[in-house]
Amino acid sequence: DARLAPAAAVKRAQLLGRMGKLDDAQAVFNDMLADAEDIAEPDQRAQRMTAIRQAEVGMLIDAKSYDRARKVLDERAAAEPDNSDWVYELAMLDEREKRYDSMEKLLRRVIAMQPEAKQGYNALGYSLADRNVRLPEALQLLEKASALGPDDPYIMDSLAWVKFRLGQLQPAAELLRNAYAKAPEAEIGAHLGEVLWQLGQQDEARKTWTEAAKIEPDNVILIDTLRRYNVPLSALSK
Repeated sequence: DARLAPAAAVKRAQLLGRMGKLDDAQAVFNDMLADAEDIAEPDQRAQRMTAIRQAEVGMLIDAKSYDRARKVLDERAAAEPDNSDWVYELAMLDEREKRYDSMEKLLRRVIAMQPEAKQGYNALGYSLADRNVRLPEALQLLEKASALGPDDPYIMDSLAWVKFRLGQLQPAAELLRNAYAKAPEAEIGAHLGEVLWQLGQQDEARKTWTEAAKIEPDNVILIDTLRRYNVPLSALSK
């Protein structure tokens, strides 16, 4: 099946990336791009090539090869200045490298390019909330994101996090329970556990963290949260 071939190639490239064979991994993506050139329909060809580049950037970020990821993204942003996806990806890379000023400029560009898209508001609002800075502004950004994506569990998580930072524990817990039910992921579980702990519901917090640890034991947000509350991961698995 011709549709399965790209998926198998991406898996192979990701495996090479995990082994540290980044030149070989990127060669696989370059071969995929060459194959995509043969797609006759222009929109379909452009979509395929964008998906290949995004998968390549994802592989490089997973391998913590941020310089290579930045090179690919800089090239794409220069070639397609009107494509907000590349600007957004660059902003997320900046956040990973703690280049917050640059990240904010890029996310404001994303918001200007796509004022009715939720992801720019969500990313900037969450970053401010997570760093515990400019919380009223973070709340405003996340309320806008929530208006654009009311059922999005990741936006619920972000909005809950700024409410938690502002001391609104009960509303934060309600939002996080809803988000965790929709997207039972370790990061959301880590946040829910923390809010429950602060509400004095330590047993419920431990139960939530135990579930989150089963989902993704090496999640950095979860590990950091447990460290801050002096709850060893080993104690949860007993």
